[in-house]
Amino acid sequence: MAHSKTEFELKLVGPAADIASAPHLDWLDSIAAAPGAWERLVSTYYDSADGRLAAAGLSLRIREEAGDRTVSAKLTPRGGSALYRFECERTLIIDAIGFHTGVAEIDQIIGPSSDDLAPIARTTTDRWSRLLSVNGALIEFSAEIGRAENIRDLSPAPAPLAEVELELMKGDPAALFDLAFRVIDAYDGRLRLSVESKLDRALRGAAAPALARRKRAEIALT
Repeated sequence: MAHSKTEFELKLVGPAADIASAPHLDWLDSIAAAPGAWERLVSTYYDSADGRLAAAGLSLRIREEAGDRTVSAKLTPRGGSALYRFECERTLIIDAIGFHTGVAEIDQIIGPSSDDLAPIARTTTDRWSRLLSVNGALIEFSAEIGRAENIRDLSPAPAPLAEVELELMKGDPAALFDLAFRVIDAYDGRLRLSVESKLDRALRGAAAPALARRKRAEIALT
């Protein structure tokens, strides 16, 4: 059975030492809605040789955690905000690899046959997460440390991953920004907002991000 939702999250990146210390921020206990926990995540991303999923704004992965395997798809509609993505996932049974999610919009992009899909990238991270209650909103706070690998081209060196993700589970999105600013302030500005996905981070490897020659498009926020 597939589960789907609209994902709204903010991502903060910065020095690995700062990200690793995020679970120990002294004010987290005062707004915690549940205990925190660590887990090891291994995610393998897939696409066709001609990149048709990426061209449609779709990232497709199989994630392994605590013995379970889940196929997840995230879709950023054309012209949409980088902060919002439609997400769906389905638990895989035993060793099966099936990319169809049961969500028609996603499965139409994947196509009737997924035989042309192959691994293109992999991330391996240790992730700490905790649910927080902020101004009446429920937010998942997570800190991830690990590496991202381009397994399609093999040429770029693996890239380190160090990021805090703040995902709105329910409530007012303004609470997400309030929490982000509080985290940034706790680290004296050493953490910064990022809209680069883990997949994009893996594909570019350790190389510095390319600077656009034209003015970047603005992200419209209400």
